[in-house]
Amino acid sequence: MYKLNELKRYYEDLYKKYNNTTYITSDPIALVYKVKGNKEFVAFVSSLFSYGKVENIQRFLSNFFFHYGNNPYNIVLNSKNSNLYYRFQKTEDIKILVELITYIYKNYGSLEKLFLKFSYILEDAFIKFSKFAIDFGKQRGAHRGYFNLFPVGEGLYSKRLNMFLRWMIRKDNIDLGLWNSYKASELKFPMDTHIMKFAITHNIISSRQNSISNVNKITDYFKKFSYNDPVKYDFAITRQAMLFNCTFKREDKCNFCIDNNKCLFC
Repeated sequence: MYKLNELKRYYEDLYKKYNNTTYITSDPIALVYKVKGNKEFVAFVSSLFSYGKVENIQRFLSNFFFHYGNNPYNIVLNSKNSNLYYRFQKTEDIKILVELITYIYKNYGSLEKLFLKFSYILEDAFIKFSKFAIDFGKQRGAHRGYFNLFPVGEGLYSKRLNMFLRWMIRKDNIDLGLWNSYKASELKFPMDTHIMKFAITHNIISSRQNSISNVNKITDYFKKFSYNDPVKYDFAITRQAMLFNCTFKREDKCNFCIDNNKCLFC
C-alpha cells in the first residue's frame, strides 16, 4: 500500500510528462486546436462526438466543421442536406443538434452565459443544461441518436459533457480555460473506459457503471491529491492507457514499457 505522498509525487510526475501538446494528437481536443473560429463552439461539438476511435472522431468532426463552419452565429440551417452521420447519430439527429446550438448562441450569446443563467453552481447548471438539451430534442421529435449525446439522468453522468467542462474551465498546456465563471474545484471526472479501468483496478469503485456515485468516488479520490483541481491528472493517466495499452497493474508487457522502472502501477 502506497502512502498518499508517494502517490501524489507519482501523479505529479505523470502530469509533468504527459500533459503537454506532444501527446495531443491522441486526444479529441486536438481538433479544437486545429480548427480556427469560435473555440467554445468547436470544443462543445468535439466533446459531444468524442467516443469511438480517435481517427474516426476527427474525420467526422472535420466534415462537420467543413459543412457548418466554425462560427455558431453564422450557421445556415436551411443549407443543403449534409448527409452527415456518426455511429449512433443520424443526419436528422445532427440537424437537431445544430438547431440547439444556433438557438443557444442566438438567444444567450454563449454556452457559458446559458450555464450561468441556470446556476452559479456548476453541478446545478450542468444538470439543468442537460435537461434543457433533452427537452429541446423532445419538442422537435428527436430520436435516440440525439439523446445519446446527453446521457444524463437516472443516475447517469455524461463523460463527454464533463470533458467539455474540463476543457473550458481548467487552464494548462492542454485545457483551454475559456470560462472564468466557475472553478476547477467544481469539476467532475470524465469517466471513460480508461479511467473506469484505473478506478476498478485500484479499488476506488467496485462496478463498471457510468453513475453519479462512481463519478463522485473517482473525483473525491483525486481531491486527496489536488483538492482545488481534482481532474488535473485525467489527460496524463489516460495517455498511458491510450498510447501504451496500460491496464494499471503488473503484467508481462510492463517489462517493455518506457515507464516500467518508476511506475507505481507495476
